[in-house]
Amino acid sequence: MKASYGSYTNNNSGTEFLSSICNVIEENLFKKLDISNYWSLMIDEFNTISDDKHLAIVAKYLINNVPYMCYLGMINLEETNALYIFNQIKSFLESKNLNFDSLIHFGSDGASNMTGHRSGVSAKLKSLNPFISSNHCIAHCLHLAGKDASLKVEYFKEYEKILHKIYSYFSRSHKRQKMLHLMQDINDEPNLELQNPVETRWLLLSNVVGNLYKIIDSVLSTLNKDSLAGDKAAENLFSLLNEDFVIVTMFLADLTTILKRLINIFQSDYVSLSHLKPHLKTAINSISEYFIGSTDVQPTYGVILRNYMDRNNINRESLSFFY
Repeated sequence: MKASYGSYTNNNSGTEFLSSICNVIEENLFKKLDISNYWSLMIDEFNTISDDKHLAIVAKYLINNVPYMCYLGMINLEETNALYIFNQIKSFLESKNLNFDSLIHFGSDGASNMTGHRSGVSAKLKSLNPFISSNHCIAHCLHLAGKDASLKVEYFKEYEKILHKIYSYFSRSHKRQKMLHLMQDINDEPNLELQNPVETRWLLLSNVVGNLYKIIDSVLSTLNKDSLAGDKAAENLFSLLNEDFVIVTMFLADLTTILKRLINIFQSDYVSLSHLKPHLKTAINSISEYFIGSTDVQPTYGVILRNYMDRNNINRESLSFFY
């Protein structure tokens, strides 16, 4: 009879297997980093559900002139000041025997404790290697720009609240989710899930509205059915999903598609200023053509919004509340 402690389904054995595999992968990874002529460091702070603070550490390095990106590890943060974070990063990298002389770049989320010229983490890293360059993550900059722009449109505040309410209404009830999926089948809409907006990453709204606009009829049908059955929460939510809400959803689906393409360019392996410039110009031109127009040419209202307007005989004047 096989002993339980020696079986492959034993939790302790499984943990030992995983630990052994991780050790081999980690050893191989840090060997590659060590032989790379140059490497860069990227970090990002985040909070867990229990509000514990952590720091994710990522590196980018070259092997035979081919760039690679890899996750190095995670550090628990008891404090978030620059000196503490710097000491934690330094201790972590020293424990892996990494060479600071070949560390040439540092990327972060742009917070003052990271990028401060005198006492930020980047400044302290330059004390180890004065040739280190640093920058605020370009993709994160675009997220912040989108968030700042949205604050100038009063309706966006209400719109985001409604998105949270939609997600909350369906995510907390398996019965409601099942009814939504049934409506999707009836309306011949794709079997997509509703997603919850993330306040810290405004452009993740593209994922939320990218799904919502495709199943909006099923969402409305489900809410209408529940409200007729006496569900007050459904009745209140259904009243909020008026034509203005649907129009903004179609608009955002178009707009964030353009910006998401730009984000993907920013996050590609090979990025240069000459490479970025035409993509930036294309994004600006697309937004201008779709939603701004000129003195001689009216905006085209994108692809998704335009199709919705044509299907429902909505004229340009109906959009004035938003534009």
